[in-house]
Amino acid sequence: MFRAVIHRKKGIIISTLAVAIVVAMDIVVGMAAAQSTAAGTTGTSTTTAGSSTDPSTAVATDPNILSQNDPDCVAYATLVSTEDLSDGGKIYTYSLDGNLVREPTPPAGWNPVTASDDEIKQYGPLYQRPSDPAKLQEWSAKMSLIKFTGKPSQMCKTNKQAGLTNEYNDFPWAGGMTVDGTKDGHTFYWATDKWYQTAFDPSCGYDPTNSGYATWAGLGGANQNRLIQAGTEAAWDSIYGIFPWWEVIDPNHDSNMVKWAEDVISGGDDVEADAYYDASGNVINMAVWDWTKGYNWYVQIYNQYAGDPTYYYWDGSTADFVTESPHGGPAPGGWYYLRKPHLGNTYFYYATANQQPIANFWSWKLYEYSDPSKYWWGTGDYLQGSYFDGIHAWTDPWNNCW
Repeated sequence: MFRAVIHRKKGIIISTLAVAIVVAMDIVVGMAAAQSTAAGTTGTSTTTAGSSTDPSTAVATDPNILSQNDPDCVAYATLVSTEDLSDGGKIYTYSLDGNLVREPTPPAGWNPVTASDDEIKQYGPLYQRPSDPAKLQEWSAKMSLIKFTGKPSQMCKTNKQAGLTNEYNDFPWAGGMTVDGTKDGHTFYWATDKWYQTAFDPSCGYDPTNSGYATWAGLGGANQNRLIQAGTEAAWDSIYGIFPWWEVIDPNHDSNMVKWAEDVISGGDDVEADAYYDASGNVINMAVWDWTKGYNWYVQIYNQYAGDPTYYYWDGSTADFVTESPHGGPAPGGWYYLRKPHLGNTYFYYATANQQPIANFWSWKLYEYSDPSKYWWGTGDYLQGSYFDGIHAWTDPWNNCW
C-alpha cells in the first residue's frame, strides 16, 4: 500500500497520487503494517491537543432554537410538511431556497438503545445499531448520551462556503483524506470524524466578522466539484460562538453552509460529524453530534437538490477530515481569515471511512496555504499544517491568520 503526503496551497494542486516526485511532496512507503491499528490510538504528534473549555462558552443552551435575526443567516428554512410516525416521532420537510430537505426527529426521551430495529430504521442510517459486539457497546454508550427533545432544528443558509480543493485559487484545507487512487471512484460512501472542539482566541484583527474556522467530515471535493459535508464553524458575531452546519456542492450549485442551531457548542466538547451517501436510495445523510452536551442534528436529502440528482453531489474518490478557513469573507480572494484555536490546534482522536479505520486505505496529508508562492515544506509560510499520518490520532496546528 502506498501513502502519499501532499502539501496543498490555494491555487495549485501540488501533486496527484500517481506522481511520485514533486517539489514539496513527501512519500511514505509501506503497507501500513499498522492496518490493525486504527486512527485514534496514541498519536505521534507532540503538540498539545486543542480542546479547552476556556475561554469559549456556548452562548445558547437550546440545540433546536435559531434566532430569526441571527447574524450568520441570510435565508431561513420554512416548514413544508410533517409526517407523523407510529412511535410519536416526526419527519419534518423543509424548503431552503426552494429545495426540500428532511429532518428525522425522534420523540422526546427516545432511547435508540432500547428501540426496535424498525423504529431506528425510520430515523435514518446514521442511528443504525451495529452488529459487531465491540462497536455495539460503544454505540450504546454514546447513544445513551443524546437528549432527544422531540423538536426539529431551525435551519438557515449562511453566506459562508466550504472550498473545493481542485479549483483555481481555492485551497482552504488542512488535515487529511483517504483516497482510492482515482478521480471518479465510488469507493467512499461514509466519512466519520471525531474531535475535541477547539475554543478560540481573539485574533485576525480581533473582529469575529473577519475570521472563521470550520472543522468537518466529508465525501469528495478533491477531484471533482462535488462535496457532501457536515461539521462545526466559528460564529460570525462572536469569538467564542460555535455552531453545527451542513453543506452540499455540485458543479452547478452550492447550498452554502446551512446552520442548524444557535452557537450551542463549546470549546472542549466531544464532537462527531458524519457524511453518508446511500447510493441504493439516492439519499444524502449528514449529522453532527455533541456527545458532551447530548445534542444531535441530522438532515437527509432525497433524490434531488437544486434540480440536480443527489448523486451529482457525491464524489466517492475521497473521504475527508478537515479544518479550513471558509469562503465568503473579507480576506484576499474572498476568504475568511483563519481564527486562532485557543491552544493552537484542533485535536482529532478518531476517523473512519466506510466505518473502517482509515489505516486500511491510502491517505493524503493536507496543508493550508494562502499565498501560491509559499509552499515549501518547513518554511512556516502556511496558515495551518497537520500531523495527519493516516494511522494515528492527530492535530492540525494553526500558524497564521493569512
